[in-house]
Amino acid sequence: MTIKGSDAVTLFSLPGPDRPRAKFRYNFFVPDESVDDQGLAAQAIVDPSPDKKPRYIRVEIPYSSRVAPFSSVTEDTDPKGNVLRTLQPIPLGNILNREEAESVQTLIMDELTAPDKVNFSALNFQELNANDKLFNLAATTVRKRIITQNKRVNDNIDDIKKNFLQRQFQSQADLTRFARQDRGVPVQNGELANMLNQIEQENEYYVDEESQEVLTRDVFEDIKKVNFKARFNNKFVSSILRTGINDSLGTYTEELTSVAPAALAKQEQAISAYRAGDPENVFDLNLRVLSDVIVDVANLREDIVLGTRNPLSGRNPVEARHEKTLNCVAFTHAGYLIEKNEIGTDGTIRRRTLNFNSGAETQLQNVIDTPGRKNFIDYEVAYGRTYSYAVSALYVGEINLAVRQENPQNPQRPFKVKTYRFLVSSVRSPAIFVECAEKIPPKPPENLKIMWHQSVRSPLITWEHPLNPQRDVKRFQVLKRKNIDEPFELLIEYDFDNSEVKYKSVEDVSSELKQFVKRPMYHFIDTSFDDRKPCIYTVRSVDAHGLISAYSEQIKATYNQFTNKIDSELVSTRGASAQYPNFNIISRKFSPTIKDSNHRRLKIYFDPEYLDLYKQGQDGSPDQSLPLFNKENEGSSRRGDTRFKLQVLNVDLQQSEIIDIVISDNRSE
Repeated sequence: MTIKGSDAVTLFSLPGPDRPRAKFRYNFFVPDESVDDQGLAAQAIVDPSPDKKPRYIRVEIPYSSRVAPFSSVTEDTDPKGNVLRTLQPIPLGNILNREEAESVQTLIMDELTAPDKVNFSALNFQELNANDKLFNLAATTVRKRIITQNKRVNDNIDDIKKNFLQRQFQSQADLTRFARQDRGVPVQNGELANMLNQIEQENEYYVDEESQEVLTRDVFEDIKKVNFKARFNNKFVSSILRTGINDSLGTYTEELTSVAPAALAKQEQAISAYRAGDPENVFDLNLRVLSDVIVDVANLREDIVLGTRNPLSGRNPVEARHEKTLNCVAFTHAGYLIEKNEIGTDGTIRRRTLNFNSGAETQLQNVIDTPGRKNFIDYEVAYGRTYSYAVSALYVGEINLAVRQENPQNPQRPFKVKTYRFLVSSVRSPAIFVECAEKIPPKPPENLKIMWHQSVRSPLITWEHPLNPQRDVKRFQVLKRKNIDEPFELLIEYDFDNSEVKYKSVEDVSSELKQFVKRPMYHFIDTSFDDRKPCIYTVRSVDAHGLISAYSEQIKATYNQFTNKIDSELVSTRGASAQYPNFNIISRKFSPTIKDSNHRRLKIYFDPEYLDLYKQGQDGSPDQSLPLFNKENEGSSRRGDTRFKLQVLNVDLQQSEIIDIVISDNRSE
């Protein structure tokens, strides 16, 4: 039987950092913020302080290497003549020539693949889009079942049931509630709620008013942290990855798609170059060594190099030392390798580069050559895009090899010891994902005033610019309503947005109500005002990203014909949301809600003063009974049932639930 060796696989076990921490910082608006992904606006600002730049992502590297840093020993003497030896870190850029510095990434070998010549490819698997995938999977499944159920309903079904079934499509809570009722959905209720109740899918966020920070709770954070490494022979790598790409709902579909072209090229190259049984394909190593080869002055005999020396024969200290270190590898920590990707809205992944200044004033792509550095700032980010960062520890490996001399001065010692340097990175850390988006809505306009404009005989509404350190308020909206029982109506929207990429607001505004201006407007004349009827005015701000502020003060305007002026009355203080415009109403006669806290149960009692109601007949006609209960069964599911609805709102979580209250008339006829 003939046994053939397999392709060589060499592994280095090198420590690496944990998952990095990253945070997006939005300081102020610039018109090209959505297209400038090269950091041009930041470069144009001389002040090096990050707070003076328009935006950036700060990445922290949680790693403390136990491996000694790449350094050299320097000697000095103290006043007493004692020799002092210290370690001076050497920037990696100092040992690279210009060509190597410009292509430093091609010199770095991953610990999983180095130094195989046989071409094994290492892949790091990590789910990049778990939230969207799980939401789409659950929502699509539930909606499909709703459609199937609706088809089973008879066409003659009454309007109430039709409306109920259609409502299943309207909210995430409705989808979750329906799925819980459907036992055919093989998912636990808690997991299903997490998959479907993702307010980010509705472009909604919770904001801490004090810290002005977005409150997030990613229930799938642990899933995103999971990553594993695998190695594939390049002769099969593309075929293996293709099976995962073809599954549209596969766990790593987007990630595999991004590397598919490179995998196909590697597979074709490996197949064309491979020769079965070729000894060069077996146990053949190919180190990507740096240019600075360190030559030892020692010359060695052939029996020392080949390991055939007679142990009883004599040897000198130099030979003994090299005999122990020959072919051994030592590592020193040289910095970090940063992998940056841009995640497209369609799930595509695009590799991006980072340029770092080394200690030798050399630009190194994606390489930090300072081992003690724990963070970096990335200014090359565009607003609205999502980036991922992964970090690997970078090491300088040194290996002592015996090289046969062509013309040895001492034929008895034909080998010279040379020290070769090469670069190896650890296994990449799990990636951190950062969305470059601001979630904090602007402040509402300030100092709202209403005066009577005599020449046009209409109210003049004026306001002032809100406090806006981010400089991103780009629209003002003027709204009016007749009284607190009616909703606000938009009168006009002043649009002075100079962004190169315009963001739509969460509320659609008719083009007829828009007015484009070159600079902010702080006044409006309401020519539709009826001086016989009072009305309520308010103003809102809209920023460059479509976020809308709360209402400003709400002022009731009443025309006084005796003074020929406007009588203004403050109806509500600033800060009421569009969903609850009466939340800050000053009048105590109006109660927007029944407020309660720290209770888990609610009891509802039906205690009417009368059970029967009659309308007195006229001109001798008999009294007409006014049914308190729906005895005629119009629109009800059971005879004699009357339905009411109670909406319960959780103002902390911004969640609501509608409770059906059914009052049955069980009295005998």
